[in-house]
Amino acid sequence: MTIYGKAELNSAVPEVLFHFEPPADAKLVAKFGDNMLGAGLTDEAAPDIQLVAADGRQVPLSSYRGKPVLLDFWATWCGPCIASMPQLAMLDQEAAPKGLVVLLVDEDEDVKTATDFLANHHYEWPNTQDDGKIGDAFEKMAIPLYVLMDANGKIVFYKSGEDDDGLRKAIAALGPEFASLAPVKKLSAIR
Repeated sequence: MTIYGKAELNSAVPEVLFHFEPPADAKLVAKFGDNMLGAGLTDEAAPDIQLVAADGRQVPLSSYRGKPVLLDFWATWCGPCIASMPQLAMLDQEAAPKGLVVLLVDEDEDVKTATDFLANHHYEWPNTQDDGKIGDAFEKMAIPLYVLMDANGKIVFYKSGEDDDGLRKAIAALGPEFASLAPVKKLSAIR
């Protein structure tokens, strides 16, 4: 920390104040995403992580290849996550028959908390608890986080926060069978 005893106006500023030495573990980023909460992984291959079911069975994410997959990172203590569940349920009801797989990744401390919440609200999506490795693999910075992968495992939508229209637009772009899931344009009132 530098403490200055006096300030002189209109004087030269020493260049040493503008010197930056990056940390040794700093990484060069090829591109910044439009997502303020984390580096956008859109257009990248999804990492092949292991999902762990409530019964302890491990399932590799790659086992879903051939079908588009939506990962929803969430927690019972996350107000926006819980508020988005009914919309996710409606989207799942429309998209599952067309082939979309919805998988949840909960961030709760105790797996029973999330499992009980899902059961009490009649949400039947497969849920896995994040041990930190899944969130790290997807560069999770905040929740809710939606990661949509196409049938080849390429990430086509990556967004923290609520963006139902953006998510629906990305799902509709997966193929003609999903076109009906595009967001409905709202008509403005005529005066």
